[in-house]
Amino acid sequence: MMDEVAYQLGIDPVEFTLKNMRRPTEQQQFTNYSLKEVINNGAQRFNWQTRRRVTPGSDEGPIKRGAGFSFMMFRAGVGTSSAILRVNTNEEYTLYVGVTDIGQVRKPPWE
Repeated sequence: MMDEVAYQLGIDPVEFTLKNMRRPTEQQQFTNYSLKEVINNGAQRFNWQTRRRVTPGSDEGPIKRGAGFSFMMFRAGVGTSSAILRVNTNEEYTLYVGVTDIGQVRKPPWE
């Protein structure tokens, strides 16, 4: 989809992605952020500037060739989990647990 939007705007899809991809912020931090380097390295190794077709399907004849660009970040920025333990004067406790749902089944050890 980004490839198509870039084409309609007349922008190179690699440049368009580099300008619009998610970046670390104070609220959204990454343990490792090397996307820019990875994308640039891939484009260089593929020889993107020479091999891509500015106009898709512009080859002469019935056989069309082309190259596209895409990448994805899966579940970037998973939220945090937390727990609160309340103990009253009778030494009874209540444990409140908040777990981020990222698709795996959660089974607490007390079940």
